[in-house]
Amino acid sequence: MPDVRLLVVDDDPGHLELLSRALGDGRPHVTIARAADRGEFEDAIQTREFDCVIIDYNLGSCCADELLRDLREVRPDCPAIVVSGSNRQDIVVCSLRHGCVDFVHKDDALEPGVLWERVDVVISEWQRRKIERRTQERRTQRLLEMAESDPLTGLANRRAIHRLLQGEGEDAPMSDQAGHWPDSSGPHRRHTQDRRGTSAVILFDLDNFKAINDTHGHEFGDEVLRGTAALLRRSVNPGDIACRWGGEEFLVLRPNSELAQAVSFAEAFRFDLQATPFHAGGKLVSVTSSFGVVCVHSAELSFNAIARADQALYRAKRRGRNRICTWESVAFECLMRDIAGASPAERLRNTLRRTEGDLGPTQREHLNDHSFRVSETAVCIGNRLGLQRQELERLRLAGLCHDLGKMIVPEQILAKPGRLTREEVVLMDLHAEDGADIIHLLGADNETTSYVRLHHRRFDESNGSPIPLGARVLNVADAFVAMTSNRPYQSARSDHEAFSELMRQSGKQFDPEVVEAAVSSLKSHALAVSI
Repeated sequence: MPDVRLLVVDDDPGHLELLSRALGDGRPHVTIARAADRGEFEDAIQTREFDCVIIDYNLGSCCADELLRDLREVRPDCPAIVVSGSNRQDIVVCSLRHGCVDFVHKDDALEPGVLWERVDVVISEWQRRKIERRTQERRTQRLLEMAESDPLTGLANRRAIHRLLQGEGEDAPMSDQAGHWPDSSGPHRRHTQDRRGTSAVILFDLDNFKAINDTHGHEFGDEVLRGTAALLRRSVNPGDIACRWGGEEFLVLRPNSELAQAVSFAEAFRFDLQATPFHAGGKLVSVTSSFGVVCVHSAELSFNAIARADQALYRAKRRGRNRICTWESVAFECLMRDIAGASPAERLRNTLRRTEGDLGPTQREHLNDHSFRVSETAVCIGNRLGLQRQELERLRLAGLCHDLGKMIVPEQILAKPGRLTREEVVLMDLHAEDGADIIHLLGADNETTSYVRLHHRRFDESNGSPIPLGARVLNVADAFVAMTSNRPYQSARSDHEAFSELMRQSGKQFDPEVVEAAVSSLKSHALAVSI
């Protein structure tokens, strides 16, 4: 027989003893605690659990109705029986109204076996109801889980996210479309945010999924969705929420995540998914994905944030798929729509003037003095290589624009005095791609755009895909200027030290022909300046 824990409350020591004996004698499985007043009663119910409480109606300083109210507040699931020596009907009614489940006259309670029988019935009925209630709760929870789970992948579905974010309006304003940085997304404002209070929204979908279904059949398409979900489930952190947002779209909510961490996660998952083979009719099929990422204050995590991630995802698909775009790049594209100018260079100047107040000091330095020096250095190298005037003008513009992508890299990362984390490196690596998109918006031709997009590509990692000469020149020029400039993470090196480093990396990071032209032309230029 299971143990039974009872609490008996009576201010009369003799009655307390008699009631305790009536319940406990001959029943070793029954444990009885006693309370003689309201204070002892409150202490008992706050520190211990009971299967039933037996209360004398009149305790002198208070009545059972007051103790029943206390019991309901502290132990709402604990049944109570009221005992009284009075036959007044109003006492019975008052006791039942305040939550007791049975009423026993004290004379009957002291008869052998009577009080215990009533207690046993009450406990049995209460436990039966508790079991039924828990069964119903589990059934309800299971139905809720089924309603909020995607049957194909087992991930949460859109309904689950709606419940999580309930109370947030789906029609909240998306962004400031008038050509200004959004209040919480501008690069200058972003670096002043409380880093501990940000969350990330990552929305991605599978590229060309309709073609996968059309070519290999819907059963194979379902297998790809299940495989993607399984990989996603293994990739997310315990506190993350992974969801099949609809069709071939997936959503990840990452609490306590900064932009760099979110982009790094997206890049790692993009790579892992592309490297995961799916078998279709004896063939291995590779799947790529496109991502939109937004980071907001945790208090601003809402459908509005998901809609921003959707805009970033759409931009990634417009830009060629199989890539990551952040909300900041979308906001900047909105800004660029009304930048006027007769040429790309003029539009660049107008852009820098327009955004100057939103940029941090390190961003301004990269986009002004540093970029001007890179442009002049690239043209100097290009002259030594014998490039034609049109190519030199492309180099000049590409040099001025090569760091434009850093407008949407957080200032605190650019200004960080120590080594960047792995996540920050991944985010920083996006700036060349973003810069190429921006210079294209300025009106630059495809060749100049490719210089910016590929100017960080290592010479020894071309993998059979030729790197344009202009990009190789820009790579060397950017490295030389960076080495001979003061940076948060290093002091400026001398020209001689920079030349030595260029030659040491010749054939590895840098094109040997460009390094040779750079060293000879820059030495000649330095000599001419000194004379």
